[in-house]
Amino acid sequence: REPRQFQGVVDNVPELDVTVRKGHKYIAKVNKAGHPSLGLDLYAENGPPMTVVVVSVTDGPVRIWNDEHPKMAISRGDRIVAVDGFTGQAPNLLRAMQQADDVVELTLSRPLPDGPSSGPVSVASLTQVSANDLGLLSQPVEPKARVAIVQVYVRGQAYGGHDKSSSGHCFDSVAIANGLIAQGLSCQLVHYLHQEHDKFVEVCRGFDALLLRCNPWQITEDGGDMCLFDFAMNELQAGGTQVWPSPDVRDRMCSSNVLAKISHLSMGLSDTKAYKTKLEFSVGFRKTLAHGPRKISNGRAFSGQKEDAWIAKLKADKYCGSSGSRLCEDEEMLTLTHTSSGDEEMHTFAEFVEFCTSGLSPVSGDWSCKSKGGYLQGPHATGCLVDQRYCPRSEEVVVHCTMIGNTCVDIRHWTDGKPRANKDIGESFSK
Repeated sequence: REPRQFQGVVDNVPELDVTVRKGHKYIAKVNKAGHPSLGLDLYAENGPPMTVVVVSVTDGPVRIWNDEHPKMAISRGDRIVAVDGFTGQAPNLLRAMQQADDVVELTLSRPLPDGPSSGPVSVASLTQVSANDLGLLSQPVEPKARVAIVQVYVRGQAYGGHDKSSSGHCFDSVAIANGLIAQGLSCQLVHYLHQEHDKFVEVCRGFDALLLRCNPWQITEDGGDMCLFDFAMNELQAGGTQVWPSPDVRDRMCSSNVLAKISHLSMGLSDTKAYKTKLEFSVGFRKTLAHGPRKISNGRAFSGQKEDAWIAKLKADKYCGSSGSRLCEDEEMLTLTHTSSGDEEMHTFAEFVEFCTSGLSPVSGDWSCKSKGGYLQGPHATGCLVDQRYCPRSEEVVVHCTMIGNTCVDIRHWTDGKPRANKDIGESFSK
């Protein structure tokens, strides 16, 4: 209803249900020079109200402002609460707008939609997935840029996935958003539902940047199409919306072979290797495994593809003291453990090399696991094998702490390699 219609409603009903929404303030600097008015149809009472309500936008400076600033467009229902920084009763605000003959600064308040993660970009058309935004700071009045953190809640999985807290957000999303808000950017938390793909893309057009806080395979696990999502993200980026990381960068950087590319840096491990041919793998792996247990993975090269990895150890536990002082033989027996399924296998060095590079064959021997190997050739090939030093976790318990500076913003407890052994474990805590 238009504001002037509410008086009739109030006068003619015995009881009212009133919805109160928090408002988001923003500033529009409109150039009125050469125009008799701002081009606004306004509503204001003559009594004590302290705001002026926008009924419609007509031809004039405001329409020009809207055309030039579509993401900060003044629209019906917005309330003008200050003119050139001065507040006051409605008549004073109207007079200040009438007397202005140059750039006039309007401070407006817009009712936010229902639900969490509200902000300067309306997300009211999207289904609310999260339970709350506990700990999220208030959005800035005049943000330097409008950012959204995009998440995927995998329905059917506890908490929506192991990366989620009890609120339904990724355990570090609120902390990341608060960091952006502290720097003057707005940051809203949204979830992608594949059933709402078109609406989601349309909402995303209102943001300056999207921070993708979802693993590549989560959309597929939730029943969606990862390729369709990637296409939409690429389209948004081509249209000027920054996407971090964009699908092409994600596919390059989420692969384990990145660890080989940074092995020469202080943050890397110097003995991490990446192999693209069977000969490279056979020669390099002989040297690295002779020195200690290794993790061999497929590099996870494609969108939506999970890492397929093995922990390889010498059955005889015969490791050399320095790298390169001996090489593994083809017939040495290996103890192999699949990192995801926990499947265990016992094979010779030569059989494991054949399995990883070419897949199941008479040369690779008999395998009982679900993995089909063939990481360098065949239907499951990623074109790369990554050889890393095996760094085991504690077998009893892991406490995962997320720090921002010297402040701990999240604590989660893992037991037996699984988070949240009961409903009280894995809760997030913010300060």
